Amino acid sequence: MTETESPKLPRKNLLTWLWNPFAVIAGGPALAAGVLIILATGYLASHTLTHFDGVLDTHVGLRAPLWFFLAEGILNWLCLFIVLLFGGTIVAKHRSFRIIDLFGTQALARWPFLITALVTFLPGFKSFNAKLLTIVNQGKIAFPSAPASEIITFIFVTFMMIVVTVWFVALAWKSFRISCDVRGWKAITVFTIGVIIAEVLSKLAFIFVLLPML
Repeated sequence: MTETESPKLPRKNLLTWLWNPFAVIAGGPALAAGVLIILATGYLASHTLTHFDGVLDTHVGLRAPLWFFLAEGILNWLCLFIVLLFGGTIVAKHRSFRIIDLFGTQALARWPFLITALVTFLPGFKSFNAKLLTIVNQGKIAFPSAPASEIITFIFVTFMMIVVTVWFVALAWKSFRISCDVRGWKAITVFTIGVIIAEVLSKLAFIFVLLPML
């Protein structure tokens, strides 16, 4: 490399921040940003009773205090981090990696759920969901009678929840791949199994730890 040459740094454009923010931020900064976003997501979700009651789960309806919504996000983050930390040591057993990078980027990877928390504020979603829950609680199988605008909003929000979940999984994978410097089918397999295990652990923690505290 000559004196006039410099290392090629990732371009900090919007696409990079949305799809692969870990190319430009990791470690402590990613941790700080990720925790703030997780807490902000929980705060907003508390206003629409939107629960992230599992690493991959989103449900609406259960009334709970603010701390409960904040705890859900933290719990989901920690469950996946711990499982992927163990998986990373297996896949990258001949290489070292910084735990703080995985810790921070896994927190930041949850930022798309902020979109879910925001779209549940759309007019009509909360009222339609309440009607749907009433029918379900009555043990009936029927579609609620509601204005077309509420139905369209509900369908849109549901679609966005699916998109956000897929988006999160993609970011979580990028975090794991970059932080642990792993790749290939072995890494993909470990990550996939890790997500499944973390989902089960987070659901068990939600049912047996958080719910009893209400």
